[in-house]
Amino acid sequence: MVVDGLEAISSERPAGAEELARVLGDAAGDGLAVIPVGGGRALGMGNPPARFDLALETSRLDRIVEFSPHDLTVTVEAGITLEALPATTWSASASRCPTASWPGPAAGWSKTCPVTT
Repeated sequence: MVVDGLEAISSERPAGAEELARVLGDAAGDGLAVIPVGGGRALGMGNPPARFDLALETSRLDRIVEFSPHDLTVTVEAGITLEALPATTWSASASRCPTASWPGPAAGWSKTCPVTT
């Protein structure tokens, strides 16, 4: 994994919250510079990092944690893509809601959308 010309020394792909906590705790204890990586399309955006010790890939953090039609909310892990959300979750008439054409992980967007049940 390369970000702005810096190559990570190592990478981790945690499969759940407990593993993510362990990886981050170990990295903090070792003084490692961690960069989270989702779909990888925006790695060149922003200021270049001074260091890049650990690439934290979120692709395995891809589950729906909670879906509440009553509250019109869905809570997901950081690596889920909109394509992975069930088609019935979002109402087709919701013009301002995320769609399957959104590129990459759902991390970074937050919307309230009508939900079909």
